[in-house]
Amino acid sequence: IGARAQLLWRPSDTLDVKLSADNTVQRPEGYAQVFAGVVPTQRPLNRQYAAQAAYYNYAPPSLNPFDRVTDLDTPHRSNSDLGGVALNVDWDIGGGTLTAISAWRYWLWDPSNDRDFLGLPIRTLSQNPSKSYQWSQEVRYAGDFGENLNYVVGAFWFNQVTKTLGREEQGSAAWRWLTNPTTANQTLGLAGALTGYGQRVEIRSDHTSKALFGQLEWKVNDQLRILPGLRVNFDEKSGYYRSRTYGGTQYAAGTAGRNLQLSILTPLAYESEGEDDNVSGQLTVAYDFADNYHAYATYSTAFKTFGLNNNGIPLDSANQPVLDLASIKPEDTKHIEIGLKTEPFPGVVANITAFHTTINDFQVSVSSSRARCVATSPTRTRFSCRASSSTVRGASTATSTCMATSPTPTASMRASPRRLRRWKTRAAPSASSMLQARACRACRSGLLHSAASTSSTASSRNVRASSSSRSTQATARNSHRAPLSPTISTSTATRW
Repeated sequence: IGARAQLLWRPSDTLDVKLSADNTVQRPEGYAQVFAGVVPTQRPLNRQYAAQAAYYNYAPPSLNPFDRVTDLDTPHRSNSDLGGVALNVDWDIGGGTLTAISAWRYWLWDPSNDRDFLGLPIRTLSQNPSKSYQWSQEVRYAGDFGENLNYVVGAFWFNQVTKTLGREEQGSAAWRWLTNPTTANQTLGLAGALTGYGQRVEIRSDHTSKALFGQLEWKVNDQLRILPGLRVNFDEKSGYYRSRTYGGTQYAAGTAGRNLQLSILTPLAYESEGEDDNVSGQLTVAYDFADNYHAYATYSTAFKTFGLNNNGIPLDSANQPVLDLASIKPEDTKHIEIGLKTEPFPGVVANITAFHTTINDFQVSVSSSRARCVATSPTRTRFSCRASSSTVRGASTATSTCMATSPTPTASMRASPRRLRRWKTRAAPSASSMLQARACRACRSGLLHSAASTSSTASSRNVRASSSSRSTQATARNSHRAPLSPTISTSTATRW
């Protein structure tokens, strides 16, 4: 169930204030996994599914997954509440537009899962309820230096705090499924070592980001445009991970029972923090061969800020945390892209793009104690680490057709004289042709944006670098325009 509302206040022709809010409550049902089949593994026969199930005289309620029948013995829950409030102010002043965006959002996550996916008491609890809150503030100014030069400058601030209180607990069948169920181990009394043995986890992450950005658009002549952009970013992060174990049979340190317990769940506590700054930018050269044929070339640098592993890190042979893995170096990306955007016939768009992206210190997520960046660890832990580099190169094509209707002008389309200034500098087409052309430009722009964002890893990762400055400029320019008319479009895309 969700709801959203917007309130627009226009005290004058030069000032717009928009307040928006939304909230969603999600309570899904019927998403439990069902038994689909058995695949042999490399484990000994006594650890294969058939032997384990025979020991407990267990059979699933159905071997046909399409029966949609399950006997999971842990309640399934996937509750989620999310929402936020945003205040957007646009003020035409000094020959340009000053924009301020203030926002707050939250997310509450309340899960519960049966992580063994069977009706056996193997892992009886697995849940990590989390709370996340974020605040952001952006202020930017978009204006012109004459008819051939426009600019965007601004500042951005962001803070996010995430808290998790997790819990995991093993059942009476855990010792056979998670360890080697030999007769010797059973004789030692290890069958009950994991019954009721669990772990409570407390995690906190705090991230603050600050940035200054700017971009120019220089119209050299009627065909050539040059767009340089720059962004300076500063990030500060801190957090901690604290876990403690409980339950199970109590064993003295160093005994076989205690070592078995520690191989499954281990107490762990550490803190992490860091700060870093970065300068990134882009340079784009665009050339219009004709009204419907546009070529461009872009070189950009980007980054993904350093990370903190606040969800647990591997242990060494002495069961001590490998603190060198508590942080990950930032990514550094260099991206080159050239392309041609065309509209060979009215309403028909055809584009082609080639790109080359290099990512240094590529951040990856691993869950194996055998990874090169992991020290020897008795347990398997999922965390992030750094790879050396990654290169992505290729090309993509995209085509689209679109039709636009001509709506009746509304009050929102009657812009102020200052907002119409840009339109007055152009040739005056008919109202219907202008609306249709604008709708097709929207269709073409959306398609091109989609092609560019999927063609390169750098495009999807560069949230704070070149894409941010481009989007702020586009937003500022589009604020002077009337809303787009409805469109009907079809598109195809191909990548190599």
